[in-house]
Amino acid sequence: MDLRLLITISIIATVFEIIRPRVRSRFFLKETIENYFYLFIYAFIFVNINSFIVSKVNIFSESSYFNLSALPIYIQFPICFILYDFARYTLHTLMHKSSFLWNFHKLHHTTQSLTASSGFRNSYYEDLALSIFSIFVVAVFEFKESYILYSEIILTTHGLFCHCNFNIRFPKYLRWIADPYFHASHHIADSKLIRSNYGVTFTFYDKIFGSYHLPEDLHFNDLGLPDKNDPIYKKNTLFRYFYLPLYNRDNKKKDHFNQ
Repeated sequence: MDLRLLITISIIATVFEIIRPRVRSRFFLKETIENYFYLFIYAFIFVNINSFIVSKVNIFSESSYFNLSALPIYIQFPICFILYDFARYTLHTLMHKSSFLWNFHKLHHTTQSLTASSGFRNSYYEDLALSIFSIFVVAVFEFKESYILYSEIILTTHGLFCHCNFNIRFPKYLRWIADPYFHASHHIADSKLIRSNYGVTFTFYDKIFGSYHLPEDLHFNDLGLPDKNDPIYKKNTLFRYFYLPLYNRDNKKKDHFNQ
């Protein structure tokens, strides 16, 4: 997705967050600056590395026997999008279930002020894994590249929306689509909520696989990791970006999946 478009959408959303936020947070300015720092490191230093690796995944997938590129758009694109989204849901779930993968994903959950830019708060390794895993899943079926691109744009924009500090909750008939209330619940510093609601675009994956847990009247004043003494909070921004799983090997008992 084009970096300029991503930043433009994020800035517009941030303006509305400042005017009418769901919750006012003293961490807002500090974390917003950090989030854009993560984005710029990824965009200007590692995007070429990622592109190279992803191209190798595409070459590998060219031997696929599941060529769906001949299907009409009204069949091919929905299948492409759903598979792409399900790949993201699967990897997100694995990052919470595995102590090894959790250490890559933990950075994203350090945010204590959920905003439009919070979606940029990922370690390089997580971004790389998402790229490889998602593209491999859809490339196996040889969808048209434009449909993969459109899926990425929709998923990224919707993910940005779900991180927004907006007091928005969809009506019941639309709650099969993730909204800011749904995703913010996943960021509450609670060991049960942080292990629930992994859906990126849709909520029905969580209902199907038993990870759906969404109480009414949630409060969003305490976000971040359940353990505010976790060592990752004490590290500088650059170190967090390159955070390695081995660093946290002595703190596994405090992680949410062991509580």
